[in-house]
Amino acid sequence: MNSMKKQTLCVLAAIICAAQQANANHPDSVYIATYANSPKAGLHVAYSSDNSRWIGIGDNYDFVKSDFGAWGSQKQMFAPSVLKHDGVWYAVWGVNTDKRQFATTKSSDLWLWKPQDYPYMDVPEVLEPVLSREGDEFVVMFKTADGSVYKTVSRDFSHWSKAVKVDNSDYFSQKQSISVGGARVEADVNRVPWQFVNDLIINVDAASQRYARECERMTDDASRFAKVSEIKAFLKPDANNSKAISNNLIGIFFEDINYAADGGLYAELIQNRDFEYSEGDNRREKWNAKTSWTLEGDGTEWSIVTDNPLHANNSHSSLLKTDKVGARLVNGGFDGIVVKKGEKYDLSLFFRSKDAQKVRISLREGDKTLASTVVSLKSGALWKQYGAVLVPSASAEKAVLAIEPMQKGELQLDFVSLFPQKTFKNRKNGMRADIAQILADMKPRFVRFPGGCASHGNGIENIYHWKHSVGKLWERKGDFNIWNYQNAKCTKNVHSNYTSIIGGLYMDIRKVFGERLLNLREERGETQDQLAKAVGITRQSLSRYETNERTPNIELIYNIAKHYEVSADYLLGLSDVKSLDNRVQAACEVTGLSEKAILN
Repeated sequence: MNSMKKQTLCVLAAIICAAQQANANHPDSVYIATYANSPKAGLHVAYSSDNSRWIGIGDNYDFVKSDFGAWGSQKQMFAPSVLKHDGVWYAVWGVNTDKRQFATTKSSDLWLWKPQDYPYMDVPEVLEPVLSREGDEFVVMFKTADGSVYKTVSRDFSHWSKAVKVDNSDYFSQKQSISVGGARVEADVNRVPWQFVNDLIINVDAASQRYARECERMTDDASRFAKVSEIKAFLKPDANNSKAISNNLIGIFFEDINYAADGGLYAELIQNRDFEYSEGDNRREKWNAKTSWTLEGDGTEWSIVTDNPLHANNSHSSLLKTDKVGARLVNGGFDGIVVKKGEKYDLSLFFRSKDAQKVRISLREGDKTLASTVVSLKSGALWKQYGAVLVPSASAEKAVLAIEPMQKGELQLDFVSLFPQKTFKNRKNGMRADIAQILADMKPRFVRFPGGCASHGNGIENIYHWKHSVGKLWERKGDFNIWNYQNAKCTKNVHSNYTSIIGGLYMDIRKVFGERLLNLREERGETQDQLAKAVGITRQSLSRYETNERTPNIELIYNIAKHYEVSADYLLGLSDVKSLDNRVQAACEVTGLSEKAILN
C-alpha cells in the first residue's frame, strides 16, 4: 500500500473515531428547540440534554429563511411555530405585520425544506400564527391587530379553510422560554435521538466551511498563502476518459434588471413615455409621473392629470397650459438619446386639444437642432395619434426630444415614442439591432424568459401576467418589478418578438434549412416528388421550403432528419456535422476537425 493510501485511511479512521467518541459522550436522546431571535433572521436550532442548558447549533445558523416578498427588508420571519408529526417537521410563521398571509413549509430532517406556500386569509392581517394538531387536521390559530383570534384548518397542510373567528381563550402556545447564548427566546421544544442532532451539527459545519471557501478572495491570497512555498503541479489530460457535453445546454437568460429591457434590448428611446412611473416603481429615487421629463423655459404650466385618460391602464397624461410661447417639455431618454446621422426614427405621440394648434417636436443636443417636425393638431375631445419620421443631421449620444407648443392654449399629451427604424430584423417596435445581434452571434439553444424574479414578482398581485402583455402598447397594463423600476410596457413587448428573435438567434432558419435540404436531396439523387412523398408533404410545399419561403415545423424537421439519417442540428445550421453519433459530434467540436477527417 502506497503512502498516499495509508494517509487517506488514517484520516478516515480518525474521523470515524472522533464521531464515535462524540456520540459516546452524549445520551441516546436530547431536547431540540426551534426559534427565531429576530424577524430578519431565519429559523435557529439549539439542543440540550436536560432541557435547561441550551447549545445553539451553528453561529445563529438559519436552517430555513422566509422567501416571502421582495429582496432584503421584506423577507422576514415572525414568531415561527414548529410541529413534529409522524416524523415530519411542519413550520408556519408570520410574513409581515401588515399581510393577510402566513408562511408554511415542511422538512423531514430540519435541513432540506419543501417550497414555501403563503395561504391567504380573509382578515386584515395575520399575526403570531401557532400550529397544532386536532384529530386528523392541522390547525393554525393567529391574531389580528385588534386582538381578535382566528382559526384555520387543513388536512394536507396545503389547502386551508376560511378563517373563522374564535374566542380569545382558544389561542394557546406550547412554546418554552429558554436561554441560548445568554439571550431569552421563545421556542418549540421536542425530543429527538442524539444522532439527529449530530447530523445537523455535521451539516452546519460542512455548510460553514463551504461558505468560507466561496467567500475567498484573491486579495486575501498574500495572507492565506503566506506560509506556502513553491508548488509544482502537473496536469495530464486523459482524452480517453472524456465525456461529451451536449451543445443543447448552452442558452441565454433574460431578466429585466440593469436596464436589460427598457433602455437596453428594447429599442424605445423615450423613458417614461406614458407618464406612468410612480414611487412604487423606484422608491429609492422617488420616481413619479414626471420622471425623465423636464419643462424648460417660461410661459407654460405643466401638470400631470388623470381625467380623460388615453386608456384605463394608462391613466396619467401631461397637460400643458401655454400663456407665452417659448417653453418646451424635454425627455432625455435613458441617460441621453443616442441617434446616428442619416438614420430614420419613427416619432409617435397622442394629443388631445380643444383648439386646433401646432406643436414643434425636435431632436436636440445642446443648442443644436438635429431634426425637427411640426405637428398640426385638430380640435376635438378625443385623443388622436400623430406621427412623423425624424432624420438627424448629425450623430449624438446625449440628445433629447423636445415638445414645444407654438401658440397659446391647452393641450393634453400622452404616450410619446421615438423608435429607430433600424431594429433587429427590421421589426417595428422591436429590439436594438446591435445588442440582439450579439445574442444571435452566440447561437444559444434556448432563451429563458421572463426570468426568475420577474416570474414570481412581489407576491401574487405582482407576478408576470401574460394577458397584460398583448394588445396596443398604450392599452397594456404596467406594473413595478422588484428591481425597482417599471417593467411592463417594454418587457411585455419583448416576448411578442421572440418568434423572430429565436429564429435570428438560431441564424436564418429558412435559408439554412432550405439550402441543406436541397443539397441532401440532390446528393441522394431524389426528385421533389419522391422526397415529398417520403416525408408526407406536397411537392409544392417542398419547393417552398427549398426556396426559403417557408419555415419548417418540428415534425417536418424530424421526418427529414430521419429520412436522410442526419442530425436536426445540421438541418438548422447549428452544426456542420451530419452524423447522429454523439461521439462523432463531440470529437468534431473538441478537435476542430471535419466530420470526414474524424470518420477516416
